[in-house]
Amino acid sequence: MTLSVLMSVYYKENPKYLDECLKSLFDQTRSADEIVCVKDGLLTSELDIVLGKWKELLPLKIVGYEQNKGLAHALNFGIQYCTGELIARIDTDDIADDKRFEAQLEFFVNNPATVILGTGITEVYCKWNGGYFKRDRIYPDRILKDSTLLYRGTPLGHPTVMVKKNLLNQYRYNEMVGANEDIDLWFRILMDGYEIRNLQECFYFQRLDDNSFKRRSYQKAINEYKIYTQMLYKIHGFSFRLIFPLLRFLSRLMPSRINKMLYISRIRNVLFSK
Repeated sequence: MTLSVLMSVYYKENPKYLDECLKSLFDQTRSADEIVCVKDGLLTSELDIVLGKWKELLPLKIVGYEQNKGLAHALNFGIQYCTGELIARIDTDDIADDKRFEAQLEFFVNNPATVILGTGITEVYCKWNGGYFKRDRIYPDRILKDSTLLYRGTPLGHPTVMVKKNLLNQYRYNEMVGANEDIDLWFRILMDGYEIRNLQECFYFQRLDDNSFKRRSYQKAINEYKIYTQMLYKIHGFSFRLIFPLLRFLSRLMPSRINKMLYISRIRNVLFSK
């Protein structure tokens, strides 16, 4: 099966992180057939230098436009340039384990009915003093629209997914849901009877820092709450399950310092994961 990688970069990205991300793609035991990198607006010269360096070493296809339009638009724009049967996502400030593509492709070969597959995530919280805190986050193996785990939290990590291209030709990211394009997409796919699968190992390293929590805006929290309540109501009607989106919404409104403490605590695992 042929594989495209889809990523988006914008001017605020850290050039060092982008370089490490692309190196992790270079180090894959099963290389991607192409890497589509969308420039979501004009970049800094430092970022362009990093892309130029790796264009000599990777099958990097750089596309884009001049004005920043957000992740959902960038991904929809990039899908049209992906020629692989499968599309793998990655965020440009994160790192893929070197066996990620090999493991996911093997699963697709052995499970041809699968249309979307995520992996576990090793969350690396970078502290202000240079230290760090790591924690593995494993998502449920199998999610259907009536799964009891669905209402507790998002069923997979967006940047870990590998998706069949023909599915993304049918479903595109909703550009009107304010940074909740992933949650909206998963719900629409689940509502049409597909199932989501996750490898029960971590093949992805995600960077978190204080800014990760400060970027969680009030509007994003509102949109997330609307998506969850609307979809859960369609599935279950008026139910106790609706308390979980409310809890998530209230946690989003807390000061970033408290939100961070909840995020890295065991409380989050109890409420929002398997």
